Amino acid sequence: VINNENKINEIPESQLSKIKKNKFIGEAKFLRALYYFLLVTRFGDIPLITDISTNSPGEPMSPAAMIWEQIENDLTFAGNNCLSSVDEDKGRATSGAAWALLGKAHLFQGSVSQNPDEYQAAKTAFLSVLNDPSYYLESRYLNNFEEEAENGPESIFEIEFNAALGYS
Repeated sequence: VINNENKINEIPESQLSKIKKNKFIGEAKFLRALYYFLLVTRFGDIPLITDISTNSPGEPMSPAAMIWEQIENDLTFAGNNCLSSVDEDKGRATSGAAWALLGKAHLFQGSVSQNPDEYQAAKTAFLSVLNDPSYYLESRYLNNFEEEAENGPESIFEIEFNAALGYS
């Protein structure tokens, strides 16, 4: 999806609105940022792959700082272009999920560098979530653990399971 952004943007507005185009690209960038977040927090320097190359035997290691920059760029785009949790289907990336992960990314970087700017950036990202009226504390704490109350107002991002789709 990300590598075909230009082709997606060439689709006429009558077939796919600009909002939906950006939403789909934002969801893909959210997922890329999520997976790079998981990799960089565990391994540090890793290969940064932003284009699909068919003739490369591998990619060189990139410094963790470059990975964090890519994560921040992807999540900022996703935060600005994904839909809110109220307007989105359950289990899809939302703007709130992007801002929350961006805040978490800044916290991780701040804990390593002790740079107060990272903590301020985290606060700014988290305030975007706190100011979203679709997120609030459950009136009954146990709702967070009951299947009937899944995807409640405290849920930022959940991966959905559907038994009808199979188990493999």
